[in-house]
Amino acid sequence: MVRYEVWTDGSKGEFGDAGIGVVVVNRDYDGVDFLLGEYIGVQTINYAEFFAVVRALEEISERMDPGLPIEVIIKSDSLLLVKGMNGEYNIQAPKLVQLKSRIEKLHVKLRAEPSYIKVKAHSGNKMNELADFLAVKAMAG
Repeated sequence: MVRYEVWTDGSKGEFGDAGIGVVVVNRDYDGVDFLLGEYIGVQTINYAEFFAVVRALEEISERMDPGLPIEVIIKSDSLLLVKGMNGEYNIQAPKLVQLKSRIEKLHVKLRAEPSYIKVKAHSGNKMNELADFLAVKAMAG
């Protein structure tokens, strides 16, 4: 079994430009598997937070050995994302409902039911700070 710890973040600038940051750590060897920073156009911060998870799971799906079982832990500083994916919040915004559906389809594709964990933002956690850095840099171009 491959164990992934995934740190995601979204960022939105003053004029609406948004970016995402993803850090994927392989817990089997405690190393960073990959980093992703991506500009996603003019979006809300909540869209960016959800889209970061979509991109993380897509990348894991593309890179993994399809025969291996996986465990995925998603860590995010977005309360809406974590509670929404854990079924504690009813996501209603149409764009977020679509992203949540994409995420759930990726769960099926990966044959994994990721855990979603809320982490405190800007508290000195290196992986969270790296995801934030990647999102901010991607948003800024």
